[in-house]
Amino acid sequence: MNVRIPQRALFGVVLLILAFWGGWWLRQQTRALPVASAHPGARLSSLEEYSPRQGDPLASSASDNLSPVSMDLMQLFYSVYKYVEKQHVEYTPEMAKPMAYGAVRAMLQSLNDPNTRFLEPEEVRQWQEAA
Repeated sequence: MNVRIPQRALFGVVLLILAFWGGWWLRQQTRALPVASAHPGARLSSLEEYSPRQGDPLASSASDNLSPVSMDLMQLFYSVYKYVEKQHVEYTPEMAKPMAYGAVRAMLQSLNDPNTRFLEPEEVRQWQEAA
């Protein structure tokens, strides 16, 4: 019994295989794209190298009570923070506190709750003295 495959079906299968292969090849090429950094010519394949490691206080304490989605977001924040700390041209250690306070402030503002806001330690002290 001869089974004849229509040319359109064969063309579709070949096109599908080529599309899959092209996507795979493109993904391989984009894994090592250059990233702007303090070191010209430096390459960074991903933020993975800046992720919390085993034994890291953030990695152990933050993951205790967080859902997988929350932990992914915490790792994203930590990875970006560490990347900026190590790679940003003008980063200084004095920037750490304003960066962290700004991130927390923005996170709480995104709740759109007028009763929720971030107070810096000096603001807390002033509020306590006024009360």
